Formats: sequence, structure tokens, C-alpha cells
Amino acid sequence: MGAMALSEMGIKFIKSYEGKVMRNGLHVMYDDHTGKPISRYEDAKGFPTIGYGHLITESEKEKNLYLNGITEEQAEALFKQKIVNFERNILRVVTVELTQHEFDALVSFSFNVGIGNFNSSTLLKLLNQNKKKEAAEQFTRWVRSKGVILPGLVRRREAERDLFLHGVYIFLQ
Repeated sequence: MGAMALSEMGIKFIKSYEGKVMRNGLHVMYDDHTGKPISRYEDAKGFPTIGYGHLITESEKEKNLYLNGITEEQAEALFKQKIVNFERNILRVVTVELTQHEFDALVSFSFNVGIGNFNSSTLLKLLNQNKKKEAAEQFTRWVRSKGVILPGLVRRREAERDLFLHGVYIFLQ
């Protein structure tokens, strides 16, 4: 497959589901499980997150990063830096031709569930057998965080499936 990249619509789509939390014009840390702002990493029930879905790493915690928030420019830079890995992975592991909207849906999905989960998923196996309809039905199986079904994930997976199948970009915010 040729060198595809996430479209502008794809970028807006992912950002709309990544629930940024703002205070005084800055992106602040939030719990990816509840979407609520947090002031300390330990306060997260799920994972401490900032910007557009950036999960704060152990080494970032050791450096006490993001405690005072980040600017829109910083959030944007973190997002662009991270998204490249997901684009490259899709290009590497998907063996069938994709349309732009299919590619965007897969980048959104893998950005949210992680590269390892995507690469071992039934969704990918079916897709690489060129069973796109069956693959699309796999999106909606990925709606749990730490064993709990989250309404936000249900909405996102349905939107990703619709994007993949029909090329319809449904934005959350």
C-alpha cells in the first residue's frame, strides 16, 4: 500500500473523541476513564492523560511533566508526534488496499486501543483476508476499559465503524 497519511477530517475526527480538558486556556491532565480533570497522576482511575489522548508515560511522570498544563501548540505537537507511529503501523500491517476513510478509521481505532491490540486483533485478520464487512463488525467489540463498558467507547466504535464502512465522519464535540 502506498504512503497514506491521516486526512484533515481524520485528524478532526480523532481529536473530537479524545476529550481534551481545558482550564484557563491550557490543556490540563485528566483521567482517561472518567474524563474528569486531575491535578496529580495518582488521581486517575484509568490513565493520566493530557492534550488529545496523550497517555502520560512513566518517564514523563518521573520528570513531573504536564502538572501545570500545556498550551494548544504543545498539545498539537504531542498529537502529531504520536499519530505518525499509528499511521506507519497501519501501512506496515494492513495488506489490502484502503480508501482514505478506511485508513482514517483504522488510525483512530488503533490510536485508542494501542498498536499491540490492533496488530493481534480479529479485525486486522479479517481485513487482511479482504473481508471488510466482517472486519467492520469487530470495531464495536472494543468498548471496555479495565473490564467496564464505557458509553464514550461505544459511541466512538460505532462512529469508527460507520466511517470505515460509509466514509461518514461523525464528530463528537
